[in-house]
Amino acid sequence: MDGTEERENSSQGGDSPGEQKGTSETPQTFTKDSEAKAVLDALSTAGRDAKTIKDKTAEAERILTDAKKLSDGTKVEREQWQKDRDEAEREAVRDDHEALKSLTERQRQRNEATKLAKERSELDTEKAKHQESITADKEQIRVFNRTQLAAEIAVSKGVNVDTILNLAKDDSREAMEAVANVLSKTPEKPPLKSDDGTTLGGGASFEQIRDAMIKHPSNDAIMKRYIEAKAERDKNR
Repeated sequence: MDGTEERENSSQGGDSPGEQKGTSETPQTFTKDSEAKAVLDALSTAGRDAKTIKDKTAEAERILTDAKKLSDGTKVEREQWQKDRDEAEREAVRDDHEALKSLTERQRQRNEATKLAKERSELDTEKAKHQESITADKEQIRVFNRTQLAAEIAVSKGVNVDTILNLAKDDSREAMEAVANVLSKTPEKPPLKSDDGTTLGGGASFEQIRDAMIKHPSNDAIMKRYIEAKAERDKNR
């Protein structure tokens, strides 16, 4: 009987550490990577939930508005806190004329510096907005001038303006005319014959035309067909 009780007590004593181990909890550690992932996951979910660009724009504007309200509210609270503190400091030295005078001057200088910093910040913000507007206007002018030049060259060479815009290496007249010259050198889609006698008909695949261009880069007819085929492929993607 005593041996049975001993075994039962021993069994109960052995179970205790296991139970404690099973109920222990490991503290969760948050790292910058996990926080960044959480933000990205939240943004991804928000992007999936927004059904249209209009919805996304409206949501972004709402978030910005809420953030501005919170910022303005915090600013008002901070200014009120500073006023209350200034008043308490002046009250503490009210009976000391020199100390009160010195404190009042320090507070005045601090307020002037704060006001100046605010004005500079607002000015920088306005400058940034103005610069963004100028950049956008310049881009619109660049696109307009580029399209106008490409259209002019396309009409004079009898080729497609979109092909020039897609294949020209830059916005210069020289680059656009180089593309137009290649496009205008041969009839629209004749069978192409390379230097070794290889013929590419109108039904040749893009890969066949590309391989022929790589093999015969100086053949203007094959180069023209390659440029047209590439433009057509990119357009249909």
